[in-house]
Amino acid sequence: MATMAQAIKEALEEGGGALSREAIRQSVESRYPGKWQPATLRTDLYACAINNPKAYVHHPHSERFLYKRGDGTFELYDARTHGPNKWEPNGTGGVSVEPAVPPGRPTGDAVGGPGLVKIKTHFDSILEKEKLVFEWNMVESLHLGLWANERRHFAVLTGLSGTGKTQLAIQYAIGLTSAGSESSPQVCTIPVQPGWHDPSPLLGYVNPLGENQYAQQDFLRFLIRATENPSEPHVCILDEMNLSHPEQYLAPILSAMEREGGEIPLHGGDAGAYGVPQAIPYPGNLVIIGTVNMDETTMGISDKVLDRAFTLEFWDIDVGAWPGWESSSLPVESRQVVQAVLADIMTALSPARLHFGWRVIAEVVRFLERREDEGADLSVDEALDRVIYAKVLPKLRGDDSARAREALERCGAALEAHGLPQSRRKVAELVDDLDETGAFRFWR
Repeated sequence: MATMAQAIKEALEEGGGALSREAIRQSVESRYPGKWQPATLRTDLYACAINNPKAYVHHPHSERFLYKRGDGTFELYDARTHGPNKWEPNGTGGVSVEPAVPPGRPTGDAVGGPGLVKIKTHFDSILEKEKLVFEWNMVESLHLGLWANERRHFAVLTGLSGTGKTQLAIQYAIGLTSAGSESSPQVCTIPVQPGWHDPSPLLGYVNPLGENQYAQQDFLRFLIRATENPSEPHVCILDEMNLSHPEQYLAPILSAMEREGGEIPLHGGDAGAYGVPQAIPYPGNLVIIGTVNMDETTMGISDKVLDRAFTLEFWDIDVGAWPGWESSSLPVESRQVVQAVLADIMTALSPARLHFGWRVIAEVVRFLERREDEGADLSVDEALDRVIYAKVLPKLRGDDSARAREALERCGAALEAHGLPQSRRKVAELVDDLDETGAFRFWR
């Protein structure tokens, strides 16, 4: 009986060169229709790549016959072409691999949550279906960072808007709790609002207008469920957590998570009358993941918060890695033009951190697809000019610096080279503003 690894070999031998994951999938599906789930292909491509050091840890018994090229395509490994195996841990040129969690240290299993292998299985199953882009090293770091402390499982995801920080947190929560969706009672997503200056939006408060009334909040009910089910992990996602000062609205929680036996105080009244205990012991099965964007509408994160959190940054975006390219309804030639334009703009802007995320890429492509669907009287270049002006340029702002100036000039050159005059003129105006005022901003 053929295995997936054998099917991949057959596809590459028949293709006679490097193939994309989608091309391999189509070849395998044509030979063995319906035999494997899409996640199986992703796992085997990961496991069988000889130049993937982590595959030796996660899949120690897999055959290594693939070589993953820099452009993301795969070909059969040939020592004469690719050189000797220098990627195997403890092999020639390899590195030693320590256990991810030393014996005796807490893991997800301490509260009934799945370990790293199950987390990976979940992400393998959803990446292709949901068209999400998560580097496994980020997921792995998040998991290990959350469970490195015995009672405090707190992480902050920061970086570029539109890179999937919230989706990563949600999917991690679903994988950790083995829930089918984010509506599980073990998962709670709370959109933080501006103006939270105390814990009451999370923990509730005694209603001064009523007798023996305690106004409960969703987070408090979630917290109580976590204490009542100590063997099950409960994940709270604080979306846009720095729209208010976290050290203010999280103050009793940050304090309780640091102390053995720490409690979260709620009120000083009659617990029986209020229907809420005076305090809740901090649950060791509580996981808190906050997402953060940094702009003029948000607050900085204090050392008090950062000292307790495991922080991950999301800045690197590879335009070619966006999974929507393969399923886009755009003609191949148009798709290549869009990808080339976005890649050149990304290269120009990213050194100054003025670039864009996956969400913008998806909406640019959808604009072009809509043009095709509606039969709009626009060329590909005209449509690209309009959507880049509307989706990429409005976020350009900053003060005079060598990096910012170079980013604008290189962006303008890329727009000029691709024949996008409207966007080019706007960037030229921003450069003029930089010369005259020492700052630039799309919105005047």
